[in-house]
Amino acid sequence: MKRRNFLKTGLTGLSMMGMPQLGVKAALPSFSGYKALVCVYLNGGNDAWNTFVPASGSGNTQWTVYNNGRGDLSVANSDITLPSIGTLNQGSGNPYYSSGSDSSAYLGGAYPITGISEVNVNAMMPELARLLEDGKASLIGNIGTLVEPLTGKTDYQDAAKKKPSFLFAHNHQTRVIQTGKADDLNTTGWAGRLADLWSGINNGSVMGLNVSFNGQVRLMTGVNSKPILFSPDQTTSYWDMEKDSSNAVYSSRRNLFATLYGSNSGSDPFRSVYSRMLKSSLDLDELLRTYWNSNHKTTFSSKGSYGEGLFSVPTTSQTGMEEDLNGDLVEQLEAVTQLIHLGSNSSKMNFNRQIFFVNFGSFDTHGNQTEEHPILLRELSLALWKFQKALEEMGVDDKVA
Repeated sequence: MKRRNFLKTGLTGLSMMGMPQLGVKAALPSFSGYKALVCVYLNGGNDAWNTFVPASGSGNTQWTVYNNGRGDLSVANSDITLPSIGTLNQGSGNPYYSSGSDSSAYLGGAYPITGISEVNVNAMMPELARLLEDGKASLIGNIGTLVEPLTGKTDYQDAAKKKPSFLFAHNHQTRVIQTGKADDLNTTGWAGRLADLWSGINNGSVMGLNVSFNGQVRLMTGVNSKPILFSPDQTTSYWDMEKDSSNAVYSSRRNLFATLYGSNSGSDPFRSVYSRMLKSSLDLDELLRTYWNSNHKTTFSSKGSYGEGLFSVPTTSQTGMEEDLNGDLVEQLEAVTQLIHLGSNSSKMNFNRQIFFVNFGSFDTHGNQTEEHPILLRELSLALWKFQKALEEMGVDDKVA
């Protein structure tokens, strides 16, 4: 799916959901095929101006204004030739390499993109620049958490103008982004509200709509819905409770567990809720044992930027950087890829819609900007490229945004 088209058609409805009414259940829409949304949250607040650098093509004064405001943190107004990806030269052959210094490479220049005159892409992100150049990614500028338009300092200082709550607090603005309501910090998440409206989606699977790789996030929490919590490396499962009729111990333990959650059902609403939770947890255990902890996963022949395995993390000898990449985002997106493979396949989970949340950072770099930000941007670029290549190999790149 084209990212721009998805955002035009898909997000207009989210702002209209508001707070769902307790006890009111809308009819589940009729879905066909598979589509997924993957939210990569740059925790701590990414420095967008050093990621997408104001370019001279947007007006000769734009980079100058940026440079005057940034001082020593300013990325040079120097174009870097965008290379082919998949055959990147290693070590000192990297397009951003600058005497082995991550900071110098980070501030050394940026890649111009055909058709985008306003900004260039930071040197540490050749893969993302290539995705933009090839029309496989899009930039959407001037977005934020405003309650109403504020056109300048005068509007901001006008007491009659509505402003987001705690505008300069990381935690509050994270909540605003995840709820989609800048003047209400206590509402549910927009993906959670969507899950409430689409109750019973994916053939009523216990997986539901939302999957979080960062715990119980507000984004995916609704009035009646919660996300499935996932770990990239392995899933949590019940000990010796596999659904195996040939194993008397396993069968006895499962039957006992079923008796326990069955005994909690009845007229007491709290006992009924607890009973449903226990049953759902056992159903999820069975589903993941069947598909996740098995040979149902897929493998990839595509390679990474340096010819490494697609979801391998490049070494410093390959990246030409001083510091190793953490690999956390690469690992999370690999797990998301496998869940998309299982969900989109009619012979496996056979789902229609899924939303995934992954967390990467911290981007709250403070005085260590030139040391930490280049490492974060390098992994972000590599991980997004790897993810896109995996989607293309699976044939679902037009179904995931």
